[in-house]
Amino acid sequence: QDTSWEGYDRPPVSIMRGYGVLVHEIAEQWKVAPTHVFVQAGVGGLAASTIGYLWAICDKRPLSVVVEPKSADCWFQSNLAGKPALASGDADTVMGGLACREISPVCWPVIGEGADWFMTIEEEDVLPARRLLAHPLDGDPEVTSGPSGCAGLAGLVRVCTDEAAFKALGLDRKSRVLLINSEGDLGEKLPE
Repeated sequence: QDTSWEGYDRPPVSIMRGYGVLVHEIAEQWKVAPTHVFVQAGVGGLAASTIGYLWAICDKRPLSVVVEPKSADCWFQSNLAGKPALASGDADTVMGGLACREISPVCWPVIGEGADWFMTIEEEDVLPARRLLAHPLDGDPEVTSGPSGCAGLAGLVRVCTDEAAFKALGLDRKSRVLLINSEGDLGEKLPE
């Protein structure tokens, strides 16, 4: 991850291009495009690349949801303000890769224009999402994820337990949701 500021944007843009390759590889493997994408955001590189790439290649743009820790909600606050804004919290979170108090300005045009929804998750949403990835439903592969990597899934699970949010996002049994695990094994044992 890297953030941009005035006069410094080449490294962050290069990182975003790398994320774009990741999304390109995902798109090459799907049979049908996703209807929704839940993507975690720190400074915004992964989210901007994902949303921007899907916007460019999909016939029908998937509904996008940007997911952040409640204590590091700089994108949520920026959406409310209609311009880049600081997080309302101190960014103290187990989701270290998302512990950002401000957005990367180079990402604002894509996420500010391209994201459909912004949401925050609580710290206690992370462990159940990590467990779900490690012990998946029948037929799904096991996935090892760090706390930051599973934030998109944690957001989806939270929405699925809130009937009003579930309906507002147009989710149903036919929905195809894209999630990206952006953090692998951190060398820690998954708490029981």
